[in-house]
Amino acid sequence: NRRLPLCDSRQHPALLNRLPLNQPPPTSPSPRRAWKIIRILAGLFMVSLIAILAWRYGWRTLIDETVFYVRSAGAPLFFGSMALLPIVGFPLMPFALTAGPAFAPSLGMPFVIVLMIGAVAINVSLSYWLGLRIFAPMVPWLCRKFGWNPPVLQSPSAFVLTVIMRSAPGIPFWIQSYLLAAMGVPFSTYLIVSTLIPAAYLSCMVVFGHALMEGDPRAALGAVGVMLLLGTVLHFVRKSIAK
Repeated sequence: NRRLPLCDSRQHPALLNRLPLNQPPPTSPSPRRAWKIIRILAGLFMVSLIAILAWRYGWRTLIDETVFYVRSAGAPLFFGSMALLPIVGFPLMPFALTAGPAFAPSLGMPFVIVLMIGAVAINVSLSYWLGLRIFAPMVPWLCRKFGWNPPVLQSPSAFVLTVIMRSAPGIPFWIQSYLLAAMGVPFSTYLIVSTLIPAAYLSCMVVFGHALMEGDPRAALGAVGVMLLLGTVLHFVRKSIAK
């Protein structure tokens, strides 16, 4: 049998590109990507449902009936639900958009915003307590399992972490609350930042929803402009403190 000559890859580097290399197995979609797809599908479902109901009953009729039922339920039930339901993942935006049209005519816009801020403060306080009771005990166990050092947060780093978490898009608000509590952020820092940042956005949404019902385009555009300004400021603040 005739033996074939061996080729040295150092003498023929071009052969390296022709040799079969061990390719890594295809990876499954990351949990973050899967969660993003689920959120998109859920959003499309909600938009489709609202569009069907609006087409069936009419936009104005649907909105008027919703505001009527909310107003009939009363402010205590409404703002109590706003404080409790987001603990299990219900979004805050529907409450903010409905609060102005439902209660501003009788209670006044400033008092509606005060009640909304109080509901947010109660919500984040209860979420912090649940995070300490349920998720915080898991942190030392995870650290021991993976050989990590348990996180120790000082006041400046806790404030920076809370600002970054609360101003970062993508993570649901209720999950942010549980994560911050489990990571040991002091309650005072957590409460102040977790109340003020959402309250700024939600106040604009309250004004925006009321302006739409009243047919005031100037106030609606002003609320949108303030929200865009807040988003821009928080974006640069998050980038600067994260460096």
